[in-house]
Amino acid sequence: MSLTEATLESRIRELENENQQLRRLIKPRLPPELLTSVWEHASADQRILQVSEEANGEFDGNYEQKTVFWSARPPAILHVCQESRRIALRYLKPFFTNPLSTGAPVSRPIYISPQFDVLYLNLGLSAAKDFMNTFPEANKI
Repeated sequence: MSLTEATLESRIRELENENQQLRRLIKPRLPPELLTSVWEHASADQRILQVSEEANGEFDGNYEQKTVFWSARPPAILHVCQESRRIALRYLKPFFTNPLSTGAPVSRPIYISPQFDVLYLNLGLSAAKDFMNTFPEANKI
């Protein structure tokens, strides 16, 4: 091992130790009950989830429509920390895990709070019927 590699490894260990010390210093100082209350209120935020159609291919009179979830980003609270995720999952449930009518699988579940979120179907009548047949869990939203 060269001197440079040994120096780098030594510096990495020093930084890891400093990081651990900083983590101990910045632990939350809020009482657990208050912190839980904060995460619960943040989890109850209402979203409008829009489902739309988008042309697939060029417009030549014979183009297919595909269903697209435009506003289905995962709620940020799922990614803050383990505690926020644990509390958020009390309210948020994974939806739309079945394959789409086109046969393409949904890449990931969409986390929705059935009691707070609104599902807005910006689809034609036949596409809306297809959507509801493919995803019967949408009736719970």
